[in-house]
Amino acid sequence: MHAILFHAFGYAVRSDSSMIFLAALFGLVVGPWWARALEGIPPRVTFKVHLLLGLAALAGGRLHYAINYPFLAAGRLPWQGIHAGGAIIGMIVAAPAIFAYYRLHPGRMADAIMPATGIGIAIARMGCFLNGCCFGVQCAYPWCLSFPPGSPAGVFEAEHKLVDYTAWSLPVHPLQLYFVATGLAITAVALWLIPRKRYHGQVALVGLLLFASGAYLLEPFRQDAGFRLYVGDVPQLQIVAWWLVETAVGGLVVCEMGHRLLARRAQARALAS
Repeated sequence: MHAILFHAFGYAVRSDSSMIFLAALFGLVVGPWWARALEGIPPRVTFKVHLLLGLAALAGGRLHYAINYPFLAAGRLPWQGIHAGGAIIGMIVAAPAIFAYYRLHPGRMADAIMPATGIGIAIARMGCFLNGCCFGVQCAYPWCLSFPPGSPAGVFEAEHKLVDYTAWSLPVHPLQLYFVATGLAITAVALWLIPRKRYHGQVALVGLLLFASGAYLLEPFRQDAGFRLYVGDVPQLQIVAWWLVETAVGGLVVCEMGHRLLARRAQARALAS
């Protein structure tokens, strides 16, 4: 719950930025090892793919954030304002070209990087928790948390005369930790499903569905700090999450139908021979 982790060489090292870099480092170091162990893909290739996809995620997440909050994005470094939905869209858009360049099976490669992607999401969301941003609405459940004075939650509630500026915030949903749990669930399901998958790409699509459905269900718990973007009465971030849900479900349906069609054709050829 500290926005500044420490000061070094006259610079403040922020928790949110540090966790984003740690998430990227995890993908670059552990991701290639996981891809080789799970799918037999050479680590050197996976390292390059992770690096390029990480840049695409940064660009997509930053663009999404800038569209929503242009007045905030103008004064921040690229990695200090990122939306997860835009980051995922950036990866989806860039992935086909990256996989084609390295002559990789898109479904197989996407499956191989999914476990590391889930951990990366969890690490980045821990940065949100330490920074205090992306906090939830007030709640009274045992797991609800108070944030210290000067945190985004504390300042928001003080501005609305709910607490004093020197007091801790009222208990709120630890939305950041809910997102951390979503990332860990993506990794756990991916590791379980990879040896059991029916076709290449199934793991990636299930992971996308978990991420998108989690974001869609959790967005209503986010506290509106006064500058949240809506489309009608629905938060724009929730609409983007629903689009990703539809993309994942549509992809699973199409791939399942294609897999069954190919299986029937293979069975027919085997009987004919």
